[in-house]
Amino acid sequence: MKIIKRVLVSGLTIVIVVGVGLALYKKIQEQQMIKMVRSGQVMIDQVMHEWNVCKDNGPVEIKMYVRNNGDHTITGNLVFLVTLSRKGLEEQFIRAVIKCDGEERLKREMADEIAQKGSIGRAQGIYNYLQRGNKLLPGQKYEPSTKVADNDYSFRFRKQIYLKPGELIKIDHEEQIPFNERGNLLSVKIENIEF
Repeated sequence: MKIIKRVLVSGLTIVIVVGVGLALYKKIQEQQMIKMVRSGQVMIDQVMHEWNVCKDNGPVEIKMYVRNNGDHTITGNLVFLVTLSRKGLEEQFIRAVIKCDGEERLKREMADEIAQKGSIGRAQGIYNYLQRGNKLLPGQKYEPSTKVADNDYSFRFRKQIYLKPGELIKIDHEEQIPFNERGNLLSVKIENIEF
C-alpha cells in the first residue's frame, strides 16, 4: 500500500512539475514574441491599397507584406493600426476619381458647385489638382487639404499569423470606411500581438 501511495504521489508530482514547466515555457515564449513585435523585429515591408472608387462605397482593400526579422517564430493575432490622415488626399485616390467620373465632367460640376456654394470642402483638393493639369504642388506627395481637421480617422484589425524567422507573408484585409474619409493619407503599423 505504501508503495502504491509513493508511486501515485511521485506521478502526481511529476505531472504538476511538467504542467507548471510547460506553462512557464509558454509564457516566456509569449513575452519574447511581444518583445520582438514591440522592438520592430516584425515589420511591414510594403503596403498597397485600392480605394474602389467606382464601386458604390466598396470597401478599401489593403494588401501588405509582413516580415519576421527576429530569431523566434511568431504565432498569434497581430493587431494593425490603420490611420487615415486628414491633412491631404492621396494622388492615387484623385486619379481613380478622375478615371471613374471623367475629367471634363468633374471640372464642370465642381466649377458649378463652387459658383453656387463658394466652397466644395474636401473635393477642393481634386478641383485644385485638375486646375494644375493633373499635377501635385511641387515637392508634395499628396494634395493638401484646405481645411485640416484635428483628429485623424483610425481603425484596428487583427490577423492570425504563424511567421517563422526570416519569413515574409502577405496579408489581405478589406475595411468599410466612411465615405468622407476615403482618399485621406493611409498608413499602417503593427500595434501589438495577442495570444
